[in-house]
Amino acid sequence: MGVINNIRWSLLCSFIIFLSVSPQQSIAQNAATDPSEVRALNVIFGRWGITTNSSSKWNISGDPCSGTAIDDNIKREDMDNPGVKCNCTYDNNSTCHVTHMRVQRLELQGPIPEEITAFKFMTYLKINLNHFSGTLPAFLGNFSVLEQLDVGHNTFHGTVPKELGNLKNLNML
Repeated sequence: MGVINNIRWSLLCSFIIFLSVSPQQSIAQNAATDPSEVRALNVIFGRWGITTNSSSKWNISGDPCSGTAIDDNIKREDMDNPGVKCNCTYDNNSTCHVTHMRVQRLELQGPIPEEITAFKFMTYLKINLNHFSGTLPAFLGNFSVLEQLDVGHNTFHGTVPKELGNLKNLNML
């Protein structure tokens, strides 16, 4: 009877562990972030002086699409700041793309870097409450799948670029 109970206990533990790993995390174990997106993220965050800190659960020193970036249980509003979320189901679950970026209230300055255009799968971009300046860049209109764009409370000037009209999926600006 003891052997049967041990087998039941082992099966139960295995099942609980299986359920505790989100589907996205399981998929992402064999996936890697698109190299052009990793390069762009390193350039952007290097320019902004963003580094890994010990309290962050998000990995910016290795593959950025790991840890909390692929945890489906973490909602956008609870993302690390700075942080990204990724989708790792591309190319038969072998490629991850950055789909969300949150860089909020970090007192960042200057223009929005053009390297951000590397994130062609971006659906959510939240860069509000900083000190970004200059004109709102027209290249933001190239994010064909962008659904939410938050650039408020920065120091942009000039007109809103007509290219933002290309954002057919945009439901929040």
